This record gives sequence, C-alpha cells and structure tokens, in this order.
Amino acid sequence: MTTPEAFVCEFPFALPFASRQASVSSQPASYCSNRTRFPFQTHARTSKNTRRISAILQSSILIVPPENLVSFSFTAASLRPELIRVIANAFLETGSWELAKKKIRSSNALQSRSPRTAVRMEIELRQRLMRLTPGEIQLAAHGIAEERTAIAWLAALKASRYIHAFASEVLRGKLSSLDPVVRASDYETFFENQSAVYPSIATLATSSRAKIRSILLTMICEAGIGQRAGREVRIHRPVVPPSVYSALLADSPHWLAGFLVPDSEIPSN
Repeated sequence: MTTPEAFVCEFPFALPFASRQASVSSQPASYCSNRTRFPFQTHARTSKNTRRISAILQSSILIVPPENLVSFSFTAASLRPELIRVIANAFLETGSWELAKKKIRSSNALQSRSPRTAVRMEIELRQRLMRLTPGEIQLAAHGIAEERTAIAWLAALKASRYIHAFASEVLRGKLSSLDPVVRASDYETFFENQSAVYPSIATLATSSRAKIRSILLTMICEAGIGQRAGREVRIHRPVVPPSVYSALLADSPHWLAGFLVPDSEIPSN
C-alpha cells in the first residue's frame, strides 16, 4: 500500500509490540538517551506509579526514525492536548500501549465521526506519547490545562524533527533578531532548507505542502507560542509551567529550545 505523500512516515506504525526489540538509530546520543533511560521526578505520592510506568515504557517498542527521512504524520492531528490526556489516561489505567489502543478505538474515546480518522489520530497521538518520560505522561494525564498543553507540544517536538527544527531554528531566530513575526517568506526559506537536507520533501504536491504549513502553524498557535494575524503569525516566548520545566530538566534540557529558550539559558547536561 502506498502512503499518501502528505503522510510520509519516519517509521512503520505496525511494528509488533511482542518483539520487544527497539530500532537502532543513528541519532546523536543526546537525541536517543531519553528514550532508554527514562529519567523522572521522584514525588513521594507518584514515585510508585512512575516506577511502574518506567518499567512498562522500557519494555515497549519505541521506534526512532531513520536519519535520512522526515515525517509529516503530524498532519493527522494538531496539538490536541485534550485527546492526549484521554490516551495518556488509558495507558495509565491499562498499563499497556496495546491495551490502551484497543480501549480507545473500541469506545471511540477520541469522538471522531469517521473510523478511519479515529485510527489515524490515535496512531499519531499515541506515537507522540510513547516518546515521553513517565513523569511527562503523568502530566499529560493529570496536569492542569497549561501543563497538558506544554506536554502536548513537547510530545510533538519529540515526534517530529521537522517541528523541532522550525521551533528551535526559525522561531528562536526570529525572537533573537527582535522580529517576532513569522511571514510566508520565513516558512518558504525553512522549507527549502529542509528540502536540501531531506530531498524527498521537494517531491510533495502543492496541496500537501499547504496542509503541512497550515497544521504546523496551527500547532504553534495552540501551544501558546503564536497568534495568527492574517497570513502572518506573531510569536512570543511561552511561559513553561514549573512542573513541565522540571520534567524537561530531568529528561533532557535541550528540549527547551523547542520552547524558544535561548541557548544561553539552557542548562548543560
């Protein structure tokens, strides 16, 4: 089956959970380390649950994309922190991503009108959540609105190097140059630069390119980073909730770049 070009995937979605064998990645150590060690905060009231979640995550398949591919599977769902919470809760209740998937799909917990759309959204949002640490999953499930939104953005950053690059390079660059407006020309320059790194991007149809741009900018606004002004987006540095900031430090501080934190303020590991 040929995958529609707007949904080119970095990895096969259906890798069997039973194999218990993680994919080998050529990513730098800083990119992969949080997928194997799963550091987390040690709150007294959640430490037992967090240790249990950590054990489950370490025994689950976590697929790292090949270095030479980029994914646009995020077009299946924007940030959707309210749906991220539903899936995170299903995982915490069942203790298994596979059982969580079955529970979500059988009950139409994502409240989609189309079964096909429901499956696509569940796959995409679950794959994002699988990249989080135990502490971050707890925040996705039980945090207040601001915490859930920040964690949903973090999950998107982890799942898509395209989103992470746009936030850490383009958006941070705009703020550092005191030009907090993202124009069509800024995005097109970024797209061309990414095409040089990932040649397959250049083959996308015009309609696919437009959808990718639209969903990406929508996610930026949903994350509280930007506000639309016609065809432009006015951006600002978001306020990271203290609980999320602590989780990021325990995970890997380099993710703070996706929250537009300048390098000078990102603690070294």
